[in-house]
Amino acid sequence: MRRVRMQEIAQPKSVSSPLYSYTYGATVAREKGYARFRQQLRLKKFLPFINPKSGEKILELGCNDGAFARHVSTYGADVLGIDINQEMITSLNDEHFMIMSATDLTFPDNTFDKIYSFEVIEHIPDIQKYLSEAHRVLKKNGQLILSFPWELIRGQAAIGNSLQIYHNLHYSRRLHVHKLSPKKIKEMTQDIPFVVRTSTICAIPFPSYVMVIEK
Repeated sequence: MRRVRMQEIAQPKSVSSPLYSYTYGATVAREKGYARFRQQLRLKKFLPFINPKSGEKILELGCNDGAFARHVSTYGADVLGIDINQEMITSLNDEHFMIMSATDLTFPDNTFDKIYSFEVIEHIPDIQKYLSEAHRVLKKNGQLILSFPWELIRGQAAIGNSLQIYHNLHYSRRLHVHKLSPKKIKEMTQDIPFVVRTSTICAIPFPSYVMVIEK
């Protein structure tokens, strides 16, 4: 399969968010203690849903420090990652990771075999635009694999990061702008030609939904 050429990708429009700084990204991805345990567990749980194969073109929406994308690429896939965290992406200094919004992708139509996005969609205000853009850049029969936290109240799963990074409990509801369920995602895809193939719940270590949606 032909690899994605960087010169084929239009330059993204400027994106910025005061919430998502290098400090945020580094805290979420830190390589020790509970955060490391959580990341390792997520990798173990999520990888079978992606099922990366040699030659596939795969996109990660919300790649943060790129650790997950780099692991997926070891299976022979051509993996790109995007994130709105400008400081983090700039620090990576790697052409496989780009500053870009998931609701305004600059990739051509029908580019990717798979797109995955873990614990990101709950942060995005315009989910339908996110889903529409993912559908546009997926190839026919391509898959969108996503996860989002099970929450009793919106922001519940972001309380720890809110206190540690911003020292303010109220930031949990600024980070998680949606309280989601598979039913809500299905409702949002009614006008987008997606088919839900898998919908399950995993402990990573707290409960999260995982959905596999096919174009």
